Amino acid sequence: MKLKLENIPGLSKLTRDYFSTFEKTGPFFNGHFQDCSSFKNIANRLQIVNRPHRNELADILIDQNRNFNAADATFQNIELLRQPDTLAVVSGQQAGLFGGPLFTIHKSLTAIKLANTLTQRLGRPVVPVFYLVSEDHDFEEIKSTTYIDKRNAVKSLTFEPETLPDRIPVAQIKLNDNILQLLETLDADLPDTEFKADWMQKLKSAYTSGEFLHIAFARWYQSLFAEYGIVLFDSSDSRVKPFLSDLFEKELREDVCNPAMQKTNNQLEKAGYHTQITVQSGRPNLFLLDNGRHGLQRKGDEFISLGDNRKYTLDELVAQPEKLSPKVSTRPIAQDILFPTVAYVGGPGEIAYWAQLKGIYDAMDMNMPVVYPRAAFTLIEPKIQKHLDAFGLTAEQVITDPEGVIKDVMQSRIPTDIREQFAALQSQLGEQLASLGTAAKEIEPTLQSAFEKTGGNMEKQIASLESRVLKAVEQREQVTRNQLESIVNHLMPEGGLQERKINILPFLVKYDTPLLRRIYDEIEIAKFEHKGIEL
Repeated sequence: MKLKLENIPGLSKLTRDYFSTFEKTGPFFNGHFQDCSSFKNIANRLQIVNRPHRNELADILIDQNRNFNAADATFQNIELLRQPDTLAVVSGQQAGLFGGPLFTIHKSLTAIKLANTLTQRLGRPVVPVFYLVSEDHDFEEIKSTTYIDKRNAVKSLTFEPETLPDRIPVAQIKLNDNILQLLETLDADLPDTEFKADWMQKLKSAYTSGEFLHIAFARWYQSLFAEYGIVLFDSSDSRVKPFLSDLFEKELREDVCNPAMQKTNNQLEKAGYHTQITVQSGRPNLFLLDNGRHGLQRKGDEFISLGDNRKYTLDELVAQPEKLSPKVSTRPIAQDILFPTVAYVGGPGEIAYWAQLKGIYDAMDMNMPVVYPRAAFTLIEPKIQKHLDAFGLTAEQVITDPEGVIKDVMQSRIPTDIREQFAALQSQLGEQLASLGTAAKEIEPTLQSAFEKTGGNMEKQIASLESRVLKAVEQREQVTRNQLESIVNHLMPEGGLQERKINILPFLVKYDTPLLRRIYDEIEIAKFEHKGIEL
């Protein structure tokens, strides 16, 4: 299965044009993701960039990834980052419960494969890096995980911390004993397989009571990608903040981002595209970390915390870089100060907001990386494919119109002669009433409306009878409906693409580690498609 671009739900006009007619969106990016020369141009520019913090950052990465229980391949890649000619392919995501949805896996594997491909094409080491967005304070987005249970139902689990101070960064949220109950529920809900005990043990080893949520995520991730050498980076580590001091000071002192982004936003809107990041005049594109993660308001020569209204001077803020945190518009800049980023791997929504950032990169005199689309997949299990074949359906039909597919199949289960008789009855009724109405109109013109009203009522009554027959058929065909709902739950759970909803664990307990290699092998570099993978 390969979804047509127009059938992929949730894509913005800008993202569709980015894939289909790049020349329309080209001015907002720094090169085409399908053009190898784009990567070469950026790589050549990065070669002359001085990174005085290179060795210190590598030491921090070693310390972080030891804490994440990373494998040898990761530490080998960290050592490569000490070399001045090494490049990075970066992706990133928030620390979703139990690893988040499948697309996070797709992101990571895309970054890994792109890094391996560019290593060959550029003749330079290219390392995959996963930027853990651990200072984010939107806990609502990551506190739940969704999965398919052993009865083919869509289930969700939600972690509730004992306390949750307002706007607290994820890096400060600790797991409590509630996580143990979630793990037991998940264990009971998943099918018993030869691989289940091993994967549940790995998950339980990562998600322990008393551990920080983002550390648990990182340990789980490193258990998934042990052989691939991906380098995880915890952006909440205060030791890296001094490396970003120049960025913080420039944004606070010169208000660089807002004018640059507003100019780009105007250009995007003129081109008929939407903007995701809004410009907030007078507010630096940085957060203050102080009893939460709060915005700053510029007022004269001072900055006011929107958390407690405390006033800060420029010198006070610059002297405490560990108390500052990038916003969505400056996080990519921070990422590329830290890493020699030749490409960033992002999803459809990220591609849209990256289009707003080129002006900021130019204003900061930095090289914007190629924005590379993550691979997109729907995993199709054998039993689901079997059901699809039995009903004469394709996965694309289900993804495009899941409710319509169920309705059409169930209606097709009504015996043909009954369907034909209902259709004939409606047709004959309409013709006879129309004929009588015309004759009655010649006798008394006001009677026509009465015929029309009566006809409408009778059509509704016949439709109601047909609906009752359909319901009776549905009861008789409950097995059919269950199979259809199983198909939809697997391919379009809760009305959304599988990769945007479902956790990878149900698939791992059935198909084990080779599943990750299968996804990796299906990724095609310099090509974007949403593909089905038949397992």
